[in-house]
Amino acid sequence: MQNKNVDDLNKPGIKKLPLSPKAPVRVDSIVARPQMAHQKPRGFAYNKPSLSVKKSRPKFFTQFGFVKNLYTQKRVPVLVAVVALLIAFGGGVWATLDTSKSAADNQPQVLGASTQTPALAVQPSSPLGQIGNLPDNVMFNMTLNQLEDYLNKVAETNQKQQQAQILAQRTKLLRAYLEEKNSPLAAIADTIAGLKHWQLVLAISNSESSLGRHCSGQDNNCSGIGVAPGNPLWHTYASKAEWAKDLDKLIEKRYKGWSLEQMNGTYNKPGSDNWILAAKQILEDLQARNIE
Repeated sequence: MQNKNVDDLNKPGIKKLPLSPKAPVRVDSIVARPQMAHQKPRGFAYNKPSLSVKKSRPKFFTQFGFVKNLYTQKRVPVLVAVVALLIAFGGGVWATLDTSKSAADNQPQVLGASTQTPALAVQPSSPLGQIGNLPDNVMFNMTLNQLEDYLNKVAETNQKQQQAQILAQRTKLLRAYLEEKNSPLAAIADTIAGLKHWQLVLAISNSESSLGRHCSGQDNNCSGIGVAPGNPLWHTYASKAEWAKDLDKLIEKRYKGWSLEQMNGTYNKPGSDNWILAAKQILEDLQARNIE
């Protein structure tokens, strides 16, 4: 224990020693000091360090410096506004993440179109006719697939109609030409006009049988298919229409893209210049009469 005279400690010129925080000091004499009436003499005096009590603050305030400053400066309205803003922002983010179905998943709405099911159900195979005759309420209620299918059918129908018109005009002109030539093939003008190689069929028939006037016997072979009559390869037909179809198939299979000069000597052996001239005469007549 450290004993020090209180009088000595208070005298000038004497070095004062620091007191340990809890070291007791022995009071040998009591210096006469003015005391209040309610104070009592003390036998021991302790130099106790002062204790400061800190107010506990929410941990949240210590994480963000600007919030802490607002709290310590007692700017409560501003702090409340900041907290409300953070809550509102967090709520918006949560609502966005928690949305089970986004707006992009919804079906696109056409401006001015009704959200109810159209009263008129349009089927892809519906015979709707030309695009100009299609009612607006039908067109606007079509899906993309239905509209595409409809346009394809319209184009296909238009093409068939054009082909039918071309075929009818060709048949008419071809029948008139064959009748002028006194050809029995005029009776099957509609069959010949519909063949893929109808021009060559007529040209070869002119070289082989003068447009069918000299067909072999009753076999209706008007283009010499099969070498010669009596040959095992010789073809016979029930009608001249069947012969014309068979010759068209033979040209497609064997002579597609060949010129008359290339066919001469292969189709007909040993070949002849007159064969080429007779065939070309028909092709020139068809072109001069605009039979296409």
